[in-house]
Amino acid sequence: MEAIKTTLERLISLTGLTDDYVPMVRYTILVILAFVLAWLAGWLCRRLVVPLLMKVTGKTDAKWDDIIFSEKVLVSACRIVPAIVIWGLLPLVFFEYPKVANIVGRLTSIYFTIMMVRTIIVFIDSFKLLDHGARSSKQQYVYSICGVLKILMIFIAAIVVISIVVDKDPSTLLAGLGAASAILMLAFQDTIKGLVAGIRLASNDM
Repeated sequence: MEAIKTTLERLISLTGLTDDYVPMVRYTILVILAFVLAWLAGWLCRRLVVPLLMKVTGKTDAKWDDIIFSEKVLVSACRIVPAIVIWGLLPLVFFEYPKVANIVGRLTSIYFTIMMVRTIIVFIDSFKLLDHGARSSKQQYVYSICGVLKILMIFIAAIVVISIVVDKDPSTLLAGLGAASAILMLAFQDTIKGLVAGIRLASNDM
C-alpha cells in the first residue's frame, strides 16, 4: 500500500498541486476508486454471472432450480458484492484515518446485513412458487413456514444492525431480550396459538 500511496502522490504532484493539497487529493481519488470498483463488481455480477447461472439452470429438466435460483434471487444476491469489495478495500483506503474506517466499516456492515436478509427473504418467497403459484391446502403449510422464517430473519437482522450501531456483541443484546421475550409471548399468546394451530391444521390436510 505504501508503494501505491507514493506512486499516486507523485502523479498528483505532476499536476502542479502544492504539497498541502496532495494528501487530500490522493485520499479523494482512493475513495472514488473504491466506490467505482464496488459498483463495477456489482454490475459485472448482474450482467455476467446472473445470465450465466440462468442459462445453466434453464438447461436442467428440474423446475425447482428455476424458481429457487430465479433472477430475483440472483439479482438480490449481487447487491451484496459491492459491500464485500468495500470491506476488502477499507484497510487500503482509510489506513491513515482509523475513525473514518470504523464509521465506513459499520455502514458497510449494516448494508451487508440488510442485503443479506433481503436475499434470504426473496429466497424464502421463491418456495411459494414450487406449486406453480397455486395456493392449496398443502401449499398453505409452506406459506405458514415461510412467514415464520421471514419474521425470524427480520428479527435477527434488527438485532445485528442495532449491535453494529451501538458496538455491542449481538449475543449480549439477545441475552438482554430474555425478559422482554417472555413478556411478548404472554401478550401475543393468542396470536402464537392461532399460528401454531393453523400450521397443524394445514399439516393434517396434507
